[in-house]
Amino acid sequence: MNLISPLFGSFRRSFQELRSLRSLLIAAMLLAIHTVLSVFISIQVTESLRISISFIANVLTACLFGPVVGLLNAALGDILQFLIKPVGGYYFGWTLNAALAGLIYGLAFYGRLPQTVKQTEARAASVELSSAGRASATTPLFRFLSLLPFLFSVLILVCWLFAPFLTILEKAAEEPSASAALAVGKPENGTALQAVKIYLASKVSRQTELADSLFISKSAMMLAILIFIFSVLTGLLSLRKNKLFSALLSILTASILLLSWYTDRKTATAHWGFWLMTALFLFGGFFQLWLLAQEHMIDIRYLLRTLLAVATVCIFVNGLLGTYWCTILYGKHFMVYFTPRFIKNLIQIPINTALIYYLLRAMADVPEFRRLLSESQSP
Repeated sequence: MNLISPLFGSFRRSFQELRSLRSLLIAAMLLAIHTVLSVFISIQVTESLRISISFIANVLTACLFGPVVGLLNAALGDILQFLIKPVGGYYFGWTLNAALAGLIYGLAFYGRLPQTVKQTEARAASVELSSAGRASATTPLFRFLSLLPFLFSVLILVCWLFAPFLTILEKAAEEPSASAALAVGKPENGTALQAVKIYLASKVSRQTELADSLFISKSAMMLAILIFIFSVLTGLLSLRKNKLFSALLSILTASILLLSWYTDRKTATAHWGFWLMTALFLFGGFFQLWLLAQEHMIDIRYLLRTLLAVATVCIFVNGLLGTYWCTILYGKHFMVYFTPRFIKNLIQIPINTALIYYLLRAMADVPEFRRLLSESQSP
């Protein structure tokens, strides 16, 4: 009963938002943002991997106006996206998936934001009084541990320079018989640095022996540049006291690398340097979250709430239900679609969790957004 009553209360308050002109106007603006993001703006990581961030508009709608408005806005967003940029025929199942995602986000985030750093620091003051045996952020050991994320970034750069990276075999449009590799004759020894140098050299000087004999994968080059930029960023940001953005960026990078490799798995061969850099990003991100938890600078409960909501959408809505729609549309066995879709959605869980948590964490510091949130909660 204690769980059902707040649940019905959320639906009731969210339904009342439909009677508010102000709420409808803001929801319409967020719907327009969702449409623009889904149709015109996306992150093209590799030639075969594109990440859409349009769902963040649905998350903001669900956070402000609850499950009912979140469900309707997400469904309308899917329909508008199809009308503006149709891909194949329309199928109601995908609209239902979008609506269920909006509903889940509404149940998870309606009227809730992560605690700010000031709030967690104030709470930490009372906790530290009763945790005499706990490691303090001022101890030499803790200060040493705080430097480890920076050392992880340095090690990633060392791997970027010297470790075998990634081979992606594909056919070039202008040279159908050529295959992509990272180094002449020995692609297994190609580093991330070589992936960038050889690709740029082949584009700048098409008449060199290198350009005539080898086609370099654009996807491998883009991933190499992404690793270099993000390793530098995470290293510099890890030196700050608040390591939240560095932690989320590290986990996000590891997830993008895994997702990129998975989408090209039929033609991609990842070498030990690729796996080591991915593991360092992933471990460094979770390690920094642990440091933040020790310093009470992150809202662990809200992060777990975000993870649970995202996992529910990715696994049950997109993974299971989305696979069922594929079997209806294309007539093949359930497992034919389930395994690749499940793995892809599993890899996307940390990406979407990081994006949603940091977005709402940033919105918690915006007074106007907090005012809108408080007004939507008032009777």
